[in-house]
Amino acid sequence: MQRSSPIILAALLAIAPVACTDAVGPKEAPVEQLLFFSTREDGVSRVMYRMNADGSDVGKLMQESFPVSPEQLSLSRDGTRIAFFARGVIGIWVMDIDGSNLRQLTNRPGSSGEGTNHSPRWSRDGERIAFLSNREGRRFGTTVGVSDVYVMGADGSNPHNVSHALGSQLGFNVEVISWSADGRVVFQTSGDGSNFFKRFVYTVKWDGTDLKPLFVNLTDNSPFWSPDGSKLAFISDRDGRRRLYMRNADGSGERALTATGPWDDHLPAWLPAFRSGHIEYDPWSPDGTRIAFTRWGDEANDKEFLYVINADGSGLIRLSDNTSEFNGWSPSGQRIAFTKRSSTLPEPPGIPDVFVVNADGTGLVNVTNHAASDSDAIWVPRRQP
Repeated sequence: MQRSSPIILAALLAIAPVACTDAVGPKEAPVEQLLFFSTREDGVSRVMYRMNADGSDVGKLMQESFPVSPEQLSLSRDGTRIAFFARGVIGIWVMDIDGSNLRQLTNRPGSSGEGTNHSPRWSRDGERIAFLSNREGRRFGTTVGVSDVYVMGADGSNPHNVSHALGSQLGFNVEVISWSADGRVVFQTSGDGSNFFKRFVYTVKWDGTDLKPLFVNLTDNSPFWSPDGSKLAFISDRDGRRRLYMRNADGSGERALTATGPWDDHLPAWLPAFRSGHIEYDPWSPDGTRIAFTRWGDEANDKEFLYVINADGSGLIRLSDNTSEFNGWSPSGQRIAFTKRSSTLPEPPGIPDVFVVNADGTGLVNVTNHAASDSDAIWVPRRQP
């Protein structure tokens, strides 16, 4: 048998790795996606859809029959599950991020004495859900059935009241904001009779023990911990107008991040412009270096613009040119989604659309651009194409 030439063998060995690389091809970047609500199905009902972040590949999230669209969503921190309130069937439900494995955690009022249950918020470890319930029929003045703060297991087990210790100090309005970095429920209440609009913020352990105020200054509210738990962003109107503040988690190093002016700054705990129910949005970028917020009245009293600022107070950038509502940071931390109307009062209100913009203010894209009402987007974990 004739031997192969050493020169030919060397040549084959040299080109073999190249041929294998070409066959596999470069690995494609993961595709970022958004969930959003739209009335495009019948012009009225808010149905949840899923799409790529560039607006392509739009489709309904939930194909199975369900009485109403979810509201008041909270995405688990690992991005695999959504907890939500369903108005038509009154209760808290959970489903997987692809719309599958739908299950009900609380029952219809009257069927089991559970009352109305709403506003779910996942704990950071995904083991528990905080929510509001009026099942105890709490009375405030002449009003009966005011909500308390509850915690239950992620499967709906062991629901228990964690705000009970406040007694009459728990106001008419109660809002679960989030969970702290060390696993405590964070909620705020207002309407205590002395000052109906003053907000009081508390934290409590998941079992209802160690309930205490978060702030000494009662003008401080809307707290959100940084991803690593080392810092706390919040809003205060101690200077007469609402400004964005920062402090270390231990309470030290407090400082204002935004300047005083004829405007008010808001973090997501503030009542939103477009949503029919509260959706949980974290203002911190995934790497903890920037914070998104909205500002009302910096150019006109009827407009609320979206901004982003570095965590040290530098690099303030305005991202929107009309009344807008923050819809979250992308998983990569490079982009922000928001809902914006084409116009605002006293002009005709216009139809809302979902926009995506780079965090530096460039690359603005209307990703829904539809005649129907599209709003309230939520970023979901990236998938490989």
